[in-house]
Amino acid sequence: MGSRAKKKARTLPQHLGDEDRISRLPDELIHKILSFVDAKQAVETGTLSRRWRFLWTTLPFLSFGPYENSEPKNVGKLIRHVLSKRNHQSHVSDLKFCVYEKGCSEKLFEYFVDYASFHGVQSLYLELSPDYKPFKLSTFNSMSLNKLTLNVRLEECELQSGVWDLPALTSLDLKHVCGYEDLYRSNSWLKDSLFTCLPALTTLSLDDWNLSHLQLDGERVGSNMSDNLSALVNLKNLTLSLTSNYQETFISCPPQLLNLSIKASLWSYTCNVVVSAPKLCNFTAFGILTVTVGVPELENVNISLQGWFGNMELTRRKQFYRRLTVMLSGLGNAKNLTFDLESIEVNLYMLSD
Repeated sequence: MGSRAKKKARTLPQHLGDEDRISRLPDELIHKILSFVDAKQAVETGTLSRRWRFLWTTLPFLSFGPYENSEPKNVGKLIRHVLSKRNHQSHVSDLKFCVYEKGCSEKLFEYFVDYASFHGVQSLYLELSPDYKPFKLSTFNSMSLNKLTLNVRLEECELQSGVWDLPALTSLDLKHVCGYEDLYRSNSWLKDSLFTCLPALTTLSLDDWNLSHLQLDGERVGSNMSDNLSALVNLKNLTLSLTSNYQETFISCPPQLLNLSIKASLWSYTCNVVVSAPKLCNFTAFGILTVTVGVPELENVNISLQGWFGNMELTRRKQFYRRLTVMLSGLGNAKNLTFDLESIEVNLYMLSD
């Protein structure tokens, strides 16, 4: 009995000491730790001690979601409570709204966006389930926002030029969600209304967009999309995802583009991509595709196949291996060529075959 009490006496002070050292960390470091958890969990830390009671109210990073199994009214109540009760003297720079709860209301979504605009948020991430009905985001004004990620079905509506006033936005990531009733109109909204409102944009990522309907395919629908991309005079970084298999895709890049990344799917490997980019320095390909880069002097080419084949059998992989050789011939003027491990394995196999 006595030895047990002595053991408890030895371990208890050390445990309390560890806890006390965490509490003595500066707010900035604790904020960084809490940035990795959901806002609901961050708020719950307020019950730990007096030191933690109001710490969550000064968090510069707030992430909500996905709350898939929560009641809609509880999700809305939580988000409104956190945003309304936080210390507004403390700046919030990063907001994330990733709610897959099917009862999420449009008013809650608009409230979140308005809060971000009004409170000078610099980075905003918006994601909803693809099962949601399309949401309107026709007017979006922010003088501070510099990074925006959208994975939301936006309502197909005709927009006038200038309805998005985002003069400080430098990075835009548009993740296309399938299920549009009118795919062409939604892409028309993107090219006709959005790109003209982003004068400072330097990084653009189009993920899972149908590039043919997006008018990056000169064979099918002309060159209007190329004209819109060219209007982004400050764009230096562009990432495109090819999810469909078309005979030829012509990509005319903005005049100042320096870095281009193309992600090819297993269904787009036969697509012939022709890239025109006069100042392009770095080209990265995730996957295998036939590509010709019309650049006088291409500095660096990076080929990555990590995880691209998945669990595909070797007999089927061989069909893709041969296309890698064709792909490299279109990049022959590059000064530096870098392969990841899986790409090296493919090249070694081709040499030994």
